Amino acid sequence: MNRKIKAGQRVAERLFPAENSIDDAILQNAALMIALINGRKEAQLPATEIQDMLRNTAKGIATLIEGRGAICVTHSGIVELRDRHGLPTRGFGCESPCPTEVMPGVSGEQQGLSVVA
Repeated sequence: MNRKIKAGQRVAERLFPAENSIDDAILQNAALMIALINGRKEAQLPATEIQDMLRNTAKGIATLIEGRGAICVTHSGIVELRDRHGLPTRGFGCESPCPTEVMPGVSGEQQGLSVVA
């Protein structure tokens, strides 16, 4: 059991920073979008000047959010694995309530997610 607990701790040590870094990337890109809009207004440029930049930033944010959803599915799988092996949540459990479903009542396939081998 100790080997399983140690392995679980190593996974948790990587999972939480991975989740947080995606959230931070989303926040940074949202801040970029705000800066683009505020900069355009401050410089008194026409709205069309930054349209392509806004569109591309939005695409980047959407891609990050898709990746975040995939990591949420990974997190759920880790929780299922932990529970199936009877490992404790103390010591390497979730910093906040662990997800049981990414989107309650909606399967991974319906969420646009699939298992990749």
